[in-house]
Amino acid sequence: MNKIAILLLGCTILIIVSALFLPSLKNDFVNWDDDRYVIENTLIRAISFENLKNIFTTFYMGNYHPLSILSYALDYHFFKLRPFGYHLTNLFLHLLNCILVFLVIYMLSRSLPAAFITAILFGLHPLQVDSVAWVSERKGLLCVAFFLCAIITYIRYAGKNQESKYYYLSLLFFTFALLSKPMAVTLPLVLLVLDYFINVRGGKNIFIEKIPFFILAALFLIISVFSQGSAGAIRAESTNWLDKFMIASYCIIFYLSKIFLPVRLSCLYPYPRIMNSLPFIFFASFLICCLLIVLVFWISRHSKKIVFFCALFLATILPAIQFVPVGAAMVSSRYAYLPLVWISYALATGFLWLYARKLKYARLVRIFLLAILLSVTGILSVLTSNRIKVWKDGLSLWSDCLNYYPNIATAYNSRGTIFLKKGEYDRAYSDFKEAIKIGHNEYHMYKGQIYYSMDLLYATVNLANVYNALGKRKDAIATLEKAIAINANYEDAYFNLGNIYYSMGAKDKAIELYKKAVEINPNLIYRLNSDCLESLKNEYR
Repeated sequence: MNKIAILLLGCTILIIVSALFLPSLKNDFVNWDDDRYVIENTLIRAISFENLKNIFTTFYMGNYHPLSILSYALDYHFFKLRPFGYHLTNLFLHLLNCILVFLVIYMLSRSLPAAFITAILFGLHPLQVDSVAWVSERKGLLCVAFFLCAIITYIRYAGKNQESKYYYLSLLFFTFALLSKPMAVTLPLVLLVLDYFINVRGGKNIFIEKIPFFILAALFLIISVFSQGSAGAIRAESTNWLDKFMIASYCIIFYLSKIFLPVRLSCLYPYPRIMNSLPFIFFASFLICCLLIVLVFWISRHSKKIVFFCALFLATILPAIQFVPVGAAMVSSRYAYLPLVWISYALATGFLWLYARKLKYARLVRIFLLAILLSVTGILSVLTSNRIKVWKDGLSLWSDCLNYYPNIATAYNSRGTIFLKKGEYDRAYSDFKEAIKIGHNEYHMYKGQIYYSMDLLYATVNLANVYNALGKRKDAIATLEKAIAINANYEDAYFNLGNIYYSMGAKDKAIELYKKAVEINPNLIYRLNSDCLESLKNEYR
């Protein structure tokens, strides 16, 4: 009977979630990493031994996630550059994750209603749209699929029989998760939480058997630091440990607030300026977290489940709370994809506890609870449907971002590039100028030196491209020289300046600039025309 119920509920989950996310299949690529991961990525153009070797032995865009790149290669093999195929794979992975969440929660709770409600809340939540509708976030979906498989096989291993094959399967799935995205490094912590709260297994064995997991996690953590460092994605910030805890508290409160009140969602959120001291919001978040900890321990006197839920949430949100400042975003909706599982599980458990209470007006209470559950799922579905439309294309995405947060340079710069390609130079000029204005204020001090965001450089070079397209070469040259003054190692500024001088007939000056650009980034040599390439070779002789 249970098998039939599991099958029926699983099919229901698939039907509901797929019906909601089907419109994402009509979406286009967006000009936010999709171009670099798919459109311009030569690694995915052929499934050959040489390409496979390169995929598994090189960092790509500051990351080491070969299985994710390999999945793009498979998409390209069948769909070439048609967005439909890439979105279809993302949707398939999200549906798979919904089923895996259903199975994980059922194995933990032995309750089909809890597993069903958890999977529905997880699958329908608008925070999940960024992971599903954004082709470039394939790595997160793939990682979570293997992460959940590792949990399922570990739970089978930790049962009465403790069959070793499930232990090795769990280790294998963990390896696959790490090869998809390094955020999986927290799995050993999750397994320890499961041991303590679910299986109540004691002794040294529970730690000894985690050693291979921790070794793998440490290895990929080191690889991740090197890969992020090679792309300059690790920010140089002088913060003490108290500040780090305040920043972590800010991130935790942000994710909790967006889970319970998913409004004003955006692909990017403003990065708070951190100068001599943190803004008050960080201190307030720290106080709220302290109060939440006190509340959790007070409730835990009556039920240890609350500690269990919190421990799992914290273990999976750990890579996103900025103890090591990585990337251009302090917070992002997609980072809540996996942690949402445990919040959904907690809500499902609370709902079922209230539903089972024998109260005076139990029937009315149950009707009321069901009405709330249906209302919540309905509201989440509407918000998710609207969010999917936002990801229709780059113009829609960046306009939505700027509608809520009009002080993000990346959004102006990215939207401006779309206008530039369309030949709408006035609108492109306006966006790039705004990006530059914001970019001048987006900096931080480290050891007495000012570090500007890359958005300032991108926008400055793009503004020069507008001037050049309008035939204003002097303005274009002056603008590119400003970019070089901001960062003397920005290769695109030298390369674009070389292009302008070459078009003006100043070949010697152009070759000099090309040489400087290629010294900084050797890959730029492939963008030179044959005449310039030959001249550059003569320079090196």
